Amino acid sequence: AEAVEFFAKIGDKLCQAMALHMAALTEARMGALEMASRAGKRALKLLQDVGSPKQQLFSMISLGNVYLQREDAHLCAALGEAAMALLPQINDATNWEGATVGFMVEAYIHNKQAEKAVDFCRNMLQQMKSSGGRKKEVVHIMQKLVDALTSNNDFEEATAVAEEALSMAEELGCKRLKAQLYEELSHMHLVAGDLQAALEAAEKSAKTLRELGADHDEVLTRVQLVMKVLIMQEKFQDARQQLELAKDIAQRIEEKPLQTFCLQLESRVLSIMGDSQQAAKAAELAVD
Repeated sequence: AEAVEFFAKIGDKLCQAMALHMAALTEARMGALEMASRAGKRALKLLQDVGSPKQQLFSMISLGNVYLQREDAHLCAALGEAAMALLPQINDATNWEGATVGFMVEAYIHNKQAEKAVDFCRNMLQQMKSSGGRKKEVVHIMQKLVDALTSNNDFEEATAVAEEALSMAEELGCKRLKAQLYEELSHMHLVAGDLQAALEAAEKSAKTLRELGADHDEVLTRVQLVMKVLIMQEKFQDARQQLELAKDIAQRIEEKPLQTFCLQLESRVLSIMGDSQQAAKAAELAVD
């Protein structure tokens, strides 16, 4: 907030926009989505005056992700279309295609247009492959195609696309993409009702993130995906073990918001297990 005020006073709109953008990212990470959207909108407005197309696009996608978290389908679609329209203005847009297309797919899905998301992904993949697009970007679009196919209940093709994309990610040596694809596969199996397959894919995602050293993402994958599947399987003790592991990681990296989140989840799990006393204790620790 102080940086935003400082740059506003000296009339540096670009730095003011960057400060607002960072504020929006911070608020979103803490779950303050209304504050994040306000800061994001202010940042985008300034960048549309003084920023480059790349800066504007980055701001659009970041703000769009806040709208996705808020489940504001209409605003997601509007920003997605604006981002796609801006993409041709960027020189060497290869590094931006994956993120922009991915966001547009999410916007379609949130607007309950799964078939349109599938067609859009297929068209973009065809364009990228015919123009010699980089394999990493192709894999990223394939990941979004898995998401779109899952939303369209086409689980067989979603599995086939995911396996092909995993093979390509392995060739690239990109563990980040592998982790994301395993997470996408887990989600697909959940929607299809195959809990065991969902658990196996979720555990592979968490393991890959650990190998990558992505502590923050590993914590979220363990508590939001692995633990979720275990609870659905009524394996509450295993779920709690995942939670303890996530808490240890969050404590080691000194991520207070993550520690609080883990404690809140622990309270819920203990309550489900019938241990109301320990559940209350975990809730109190979360508040502290």
